[in-house]
Amino acid sequence: MAAKWVMRWRYEVSAKPVLPGVWRRKEGGFVVRGRAVDPAGRKREVIKVLDSPTADEARGVLRAELERVRRPPSPATPKPKTRFDAYATSLLARRVDDGTIRSAATRQKWGNILEKHLYPAFGARPVEDLRRAELLSWRDEVAKKIKAGTYAPTTAVPMLDAMPLRCQHYRVTSRDGAPLAVRCRRRGRWRVQLARSWVVCSECLPDVVSLQRGPVVVVAIEGR
Repeated sequence: MAAKWVMRWRYEVSAKPVLPGVWRRKEGGFVVRGRAVDPAGRKREVIKVLDSPTADEARGVLRAELERVRRPPSPATPKPKTRFDAYATSLLARRVDDGTIRSAATRQKWGNILEKHLYPAFGARPVEDLRRAELLSWRDEVAKKIKAGTYAPTTAVPMLDAMPLRCQHYRVTSRDGAPLAVRCRRRGRWRVQLARSWVVCSECLPDVVSLQRGPVVVVAIEGR
């Protein structure tokens, strides 16, 4: 006897389930349907089209989906963000440990830069939330104070170079066969002085330098 098909849930399925909650689909595979109550007490319906080879396998998928409704997985605990003052303190400690900073006078200078200039400006901010435009604006303010004689040239700018700036170079890739310019965004390791200061990574540095016709000043960013 030919199988009898009916329209249910917008699919043409067997008139009767082959297993509880499992209907054979005319086009192949199965449609599973079930209900479960979530932890908030709300009834949820699960309907899925499956290409499972057997009804037993389709039934297993339905059971797993209903269990997810009853006991949803716990959301992943978000990774805590790093405050700038904690990042800068650990960075200074690493520079002392690896011998980059050796003298007590240099340690004291950097400690003063942090306490008097960078902590008041960025101390409580998460490093991940700091944006380049914000950092450049702060540098501009420092430059004005240096020009006015309020700050010495070596007062605050060097420490900012240790912050996690990203490469600003645009590399050319392709999408659907068409050329596409994408900002690199790798960690910046070099400061290239063109019409203005330009941060680039080691991978993009040769490309940036080769595009310039005149002399270019390239300075390594400390701590990178």
